[in-house]
Amino acid sequence: MQVKKEEVKEKIMDSARSEFLRHGYTGASLRVIAEKAGLTKGAVYSYFHNKDDLFCAVAEAAVQQIEGVFLVDQDNVSMPRDFLYAPNAAAEKTVRVFRDHAKTVLDHHESFQLLLFCAGGSSLQNYKERIIQLYTESFYRFLALLHKPDCVGEIFIHTLANTYVGFLEEIVLHEPHREEADIYAGQMAVFVYSGIKKVLSLPSQ
Repeated sequence: MQVKKEEVKEKIMDSARSEFLRHGYTGASLRVIAEKAGLTKGAVYSYFHNKDDLFCAVAEAAVQQIEGVFLVDQDNVSMPRDFLYAPNAAAEKTVRVFRDHAKTVLDHHESFQLLLFCAGGSSLQNYKERIIQLYTESFYRFLALLHKPDCVGEIFIHTLANTYVGFLEEIVLHEPHREEADIYAGQMAVFVYSGIKKVLSLPSQ
């Protein structure tokens, strides 16, 4: 019975994913989702409290990936140290991080598309601001570990955070091949790394 319930839930989510991607959260119909899944609307409510609950379920993979990125970052003290004492290693790490993030978006493409472009009207409609907040907090930790807490202003950090969101959005919009995504991510990493190093007057060797 448990297996059957999981299969039905997955069928609902597949139907919802398609409907949300096509019409966005606001335009999506719970009745249509139920019909495409071969169920009644009432049956859908036995698995999900409401349309918002269902949307959050199909966007959950992207949310978990984003939250996970910055959760890991909280314990990362090696990057600031590399920026100060091993710039080549810092540059390589930055490229690796950007490429990992690009791969994550491609691996969960539909979930990221829902989160970044289809969430208007849902409880996740302001999630881009959540990403900006997480990035900003992360960058302040980075500056503190460099002992440069007041080296740049909030507007600069906010612009960097928006650049990161734009990086994610471009991958969702264009869905490049893996090799193309690697190249793009590497170029963005060099751009961000070089700019931060210059602005913070960090050693180049």
